[in-house]
Amino acid sequence: MTSFDELNAHLSAANAPWVADQTPQSQLSEQQKQRLLGVVIDTEDLSAALAAPRAQSAPLAFAPAIDWRNNGKNHISPVKDQGQCGSCVSFCTVAVVEAIASIELGKALDLSEADLHFCSDHGATCDGWWPTDAYNALITRGTPDEACFPYSSAFNGSAPACHTGKNREGRSVRVTESSALVSIDERKHWLTTIGPCSAVFHVFDDFFAYRSGIYRHVRGVEKGTHCVEIVGYSDVDQCWICKNSWGASWGEQGFFRIAYGQAGIDSDYPFWTARGVKLPTQFGDAPGVATRRPTHRDVFVRGTDNQLWQKWWDISGGWQDWFPLGGDISSAPSVISANPDHLDVYTRGTDNQLWQKWWSGSNWSDWTPLGGQLASAPSVVARTPTHRDVFVRGTDNQLWQKWWDASGGWRDWSALGGEITSAPSVISVSPTHLDVYRTHLRSQEGAASRFSISLTKQRLILVVA
Repeated sequence: MTSFDELNAHLSAANAPWVADQTPQSQLSEQQKQRLLGVVIDTEDLSAALAAPRAQSAPLAFAPAIDWRNNGKNHISPVKDQGQCGSCVSFCTVAVVEAIASIELGKALDLSEADLHFCSDHGATCDGWWPTDAYNALITRGTPDEACFPYSSAFNGSAPACHTGKNREGRSVRVTESSALVSIDERKHWLTTIGPCSAVFHVFDDFFAYRSGIYRHVRGVEKGTHCVEIVGYSDVDQCWICKNSWGASWGEQGFFRIAYGQAGIDSDYPFWTARGVKLPTQFGDAPGVATRRPTHRDVFVRGTDNQLWQKWWDISGGWQDWFPLGGDISSAPSVISANPDHLDVYTRGTDNQLWQKWWSGSNWSDWTPLGGQLASAPSVVARTPTHRDVFVRGTDNQLWQKWWDASGGWRDWSALGGEITSAPSVISVSPTHLDVYRTHLRSQEGAASRFSISLTKQRLILVVA
C-alpha cells in the first residue's frame, strides 16, 4: 500500500464509501503501527461476557441515529493523541467517563489517562490492556484530572513512569458501575438513553490511511486490536460513529465512521459502559480529629458522597492523600484514640442509628450499628483506656447516652432528659467525671447549659446547672 491512488482505486472498485490519504499513522513503520494497538484480550472474560444470559422482558427502544457531539450540546471531550504507546484502552475508557460526566452532571472534565494507565494495576509500561480491567480500576481507584499527571510527563525518562500528583486521592473521579453490552439492540438502546461506550475491533493496514467516509476493510493484513469510544450511530448510514486517540490530524478530525459488522466491532467483542460518575470528594460537615501520638494526626470527615474519609499526617511523611472508609453517614464524625494503636470513629447513619468503625494497629473494622434514633452528630469521650461514653440528641430532643467498657461491652441507651436543640459536646476531667454541654429550648436563645455527671460505683448522679 505505497500508493494512495492505488488504494483509492481498490476502494472505488469495492464500492467502499471512504477515502484514503496519507496520515501521520500511515507513514509509521510496521513496529510503530503495532504500538498503537494496545488491546490485550482476556479470553476468559470475553467468553463470559459474550455467553452471559440476557433477561429482556420487552423489545428495547432506540433512536434511528444518535451523536453525542450534538445531542443538546457537545458532550464529547476533545480528541487526544496516545503517541507511540499501547495505551488506547486507557484513552477510550477515560473518554467514556468524561462524556458520561458531561451527560450526568453537566461537568466538562479533562482526566488523566496517564494515571489510569501507568499508576494502576496495569503498571508503568506501554503494554496493552483489557477494557474490563480498566473500568474496574476506574471504579475502585478512579483517575484524577489531567493536570495531576499530564500524559506527556510519563515519558520524561528512558521508560514510562508513574508520577503521582499532589493530593491525587482528593482529585480522583470514579464511576459506580460498568457493564458489557452484547446485542446490537442493547448497544443502540444504551447509546440512545445513557451515553457513549467503548469498543474493540481488528485493525487492518488500510485503516491507518483512513481520511473520511464510512470505513470498510478492503486491503491489507491485520495489525492488531484497538479500543475506541463509540459516540453514536446511524441506521441510515449503517455505521457506528467513533472517537479515536490518534490526534485530530487523523481521520475526520480524530473521529471516524465504521460500517456495521466491519472488523469485528459489533460481533467479536461487546461494548463496555460506565455510569454513576463520582466527582472528587467535597466535605459536608466539620471534621473530627484525633492525636494518637505527638507526631501524628488523624482527620475524619463526611464527604458529599456520604462516605467517611480520612486524611492523616505524621512528622516523617507529612500529609497523605484522602482515603475513603465507606459507610452511609449523615453527620460529622466523632473520633477518639484511647492508645497509640487504636482509633474509634462514631457517626450517625442515614438510617439515624449510631454507627461505629475502629482501627486497631493495621486494619479497619467493618461498620457496626449501635442502634438509637439520633437527631445530631454524636460526641464521644474515653474516661479510661477501657471505657467509652457516647452522647447524642435523640429525635425526642432528649440527651441520650450509650457506654461501653472492656468487661461488659455495650450497654443499652439511657435517656438523660432535657429539651435540647443541638448536638452535645462532652469532656472527661477524671475517670469518674463527665461534663456534657448542649443548647436547650427553655434557656435564652443560644444560651448553653451543662449536665455535670459524676460516676460513683456505676451510679449516675445528674445535676443540671
